[in-house]
Amino acid sequence: HITLQSLNNLGIPLDHVRKNKDESLDLVVTVEEARALLKIGIPFDVLAMFERVDNAPRGRNGGHEGLPGKVYLGSGSALRPKGQQHVPANDSLVLELAGGGGFGDPAARDPNQVARDVRNGLVSTESAENDYRVKLFPDGSVDLTGTTTLRVGYKK
Repeated sequence: HITLQSLNNLGIPLDHVRKNKDESLDLVVTVEEARALLKIGIPFDVLAMFERVDNAPRGRNGGHEGLPGKVYLGSGSALRPKGQQHVPANDSLVLELAGGGGFGDPAARDPNQVARDVRNGLVSTESAENDYRVKLFPDGSVDLTGTTTLRVGYKK
């Protein structure tokens, strides 16, 4: 059982706590305060209102869809993206936010920009080839012949 004093002992200011008529407590806490609470294994409820979990963000002008988000417990159980959710003691809430949809046909992108994104870790070599239709040499430079072959006759 958590009391106002035990929360204060954790360093959570009491002005972050609201005591309800039914004796339950509502907390508005920082990330650091939430971590302190998780360390002592406090169960909690969250009112979830997460978008783009059931429906991936759409691409525009030929761009691909983004990846949908995920909401689940650290123990692996999936949660609903909307409504009140319970997180048991010694578990955690995990949010994987949706990735944005693309803008424009990725196969029309400048191959040198794709190669730069691969070098910078923003795009995998597999995505460069499969999505952007850009073939790279092992050193990361653009294979123009391979890229042309991938792009000739390609239709989105």
